[in-house]
Amino acid sequence: MKAFVLSFAVALILLVAPPGLRADEPAQPAEPATLAAGEPPDEPELEFVVTADRVLTEARRTPSHVTIISGDEIRRSGQTRLVDVMEAVPGVQSASYEDPARAQIGMRGFGHQRVLVLVDGRRLNDPDMGGLRWMQIPVDRIDRIEVVRGGGSSLYGNNAVAGVINIITRQPERLLELTSGLTVGSFGLNQQRLGFAFRREGLRFGAGVERYSSDGYRDRSANEILQASFEAGWGRPGGFSLRLQAEFSDHSYELPGPLTEEQFEDDPTQVQALYQDDEGTDQVVSLRLDNSVPFGELGHLDLDLGYRARSRETDFVGFAAFSDEHLQQVSVSPSYTHWLELAGRSVRLKGGLDGELASVETENYNDLERTDKDSELSLLQLAGGAYLAASVEWGERLDLTPQVRYDHAYLAAEGYDEYDDSTDYGALSGALGFNYRPVDGVTVFARGARLFRYPATDEVAQNPAGGIDPDEDAFATGLKPETGWEATVGAGYSLASVFDLQMSGYVLQMQDEIGFEITNPPFQGTNRNLDATRRIGGDLELRSRPIDQLRLAGGYSYVHATFVDGENEGNQIPLVPNHQLDGSVTLVFPAGFEIEPAARFRSEAYQGGDDANELDKLDAYTVADLRLRWVPRFVGGDLSIFGEVKNMFDESYAPYAFSDNYYPAPGRSYQAGLSYAY
Repeated sequence: MKAFVLSFAVALILLVAPPGLRADEPAQPAEPATLAAGEPPDEPELEFVVTADRVLTEARRTPSHVTIISGDEIRRSGQTRLVDVMEAVPGVQSASYEDPARAQIGMRGFGHQRVLVLVDGRRLNDPDMGGLRWMQIPVDRIDRIEVVRGGGSSLYGNNAVAGVINIITRQPERLLELTSGLTVGSFGLNQQRLGFAFRREGLRFGAGVERYSSDGYRDRSANEILQASFEAGWGRPGGFSLRLQAEFSDHSYELPGPLTEEQFEDDPTQVQALYQDDEGTDQVVSLRLDNSVPFGELGHLDLDLGYRARSRETDFVGFAAFSDEHLQQVSVSPSYTHWLELAGRSVRLKGGLDGELASVETENYNDLERTDKDSELSLLQLAGGAYLAASVEWGERLDLTPQVRYDHAYLAAEGYDEYDDSTDYGALSGALGFNYRPVDGVTVFARGARLFRYPATDEVAQNPAGGIDPDEDAFATGLKPETGWEATVGAGYSLASVFDLQMSGYVLQMQDEIGFEITNPPFQGTNRNLDATRRIGGDLELRSRPIDQLRLAGGYSYVHATFVDGENEGNQIPLVPNHQLDGSVTLVFPAGFEIEPAARFRSEAYQGGDDANELDKLDAYTVADLRLRWVPRFVGGDLSIFGEVKNMFDESYAPYAFSDNYYPAPGRSYQAGLSYAY
């Protein structure tokens, strides 16, 4: 019934919305979503990013390889899931184990716990190993996505080892804006979106609701998500600003589990009997309040307060394991930005604190009705960091960017017979980079950085009922934080909107990287610090529009990830393909028609847990998609009709396997839809 009502409302808006509806007041230029009060006004012909320095900065002046995906590009592609957008970014790898709505993102040969994901600068990563909730961010709300390759520990602290992804939401530009969308497709796909935004003078607010459901490619892999969001704000450029955001999502999903290699090759859509009834639900509520206070020439003060609560129920019927988990997080991030002249040079300073308090309450039961409690566990994590970053304009063509940060985390656990302990971690990180622009359009940069990541809560607090070796301590007080260093060099060349080329190379060495070591196959083991590892690689990215009727985009990434010490010295690190290749060609025809073939290639990789490189490799695969889009020019507003064939040649592949347990990717699928905004 909910689906019918929402679908009917979307269709009604698409059919009866008056063409050309616009606000009575003239449209105002959009402010960058992350422009803080008191910052110097930007030049409209330049491209700005905020993620690389935590302050709005010209993209050409950052000592990092940064990819910017605009909201217009996302809407033009017809993609309705953010994780599909990220999968097309060169150097970014996506893997979904059982629940595609919580797919995990990797970069530079690292998994999702080493990639920090932000929404408007707010941390999206949970303190545990759970996947990110990509579906809670509707694509209609996105202004742009900034992908920064390379470590960001010196600015952001934990998780920012391989890169930082910042999803920046858009602000309304007119008095009234409405957005709507409807998508249907294979495997029972049905998605509806409704949203509105209001802006008048310094006041703005908006709200949206979205429903997504799919039966899934495999048996017992259905998903249903209902989410709503609200935002209100007040402020003007250069003055005091205040913003409140609230979000709610309700996500139910089935868990089809892995397949053996033989089952995967025979029928990748099947489910083992052991996992026939497994499923889970997540409910998330989040609140955020942030404001900016300008002090004229002295700079400005920003304060970000956040709260998030997550309730999760999981039922693993085949293992007679049923759990309820409740996570609560409170975060606070004050910062101050100041500009000054020092020895005749322009210097920008930013310093701040990031604090977070998280509690996790877990109850385990032996029956589905949850009447026979087996055990319970309480976790408390207190984490904080202080940072100072500077940007020094050393003449008109050279910028220096020193950064330093100290983090400390405390984790305590109580419950089970094995739990009544605590541990803490401390880490000092820093970075020094330079950006040189010898001539207009050309950028050369280099950067060295010290990196770290402290263990996730469920890496330290291992569940005795969840497969750890009974001879190991459940609370791993001896688990060390990951530390390492990175050296990166790169260059870029840009010719207006016609041609943009970026390339970078790096060496990244880590000590005490954390991995799950199997001691009793197939699943029994424990989390341990691994021997030293090294990643050597590079990224190449190209975008070009030589003529109005043709757009080209592509990229190549190489990673050679190995153990450099211990019994596995010289072996390759599992789940890291050496080669990744992405490309697309967009042909633009008269009357608003576009056609875009796209493809991605991933080379073979060792299975998860196979540090000895003894098991069969995951096969290389190439996946081709075809997208069609029509934007009727005779219709008022912004109407877009699109269709897509994913995995056009029905390639059978598994992007992830662990100890001969395979998680298949979807085969060929179709989807079509339309969106309308005014």
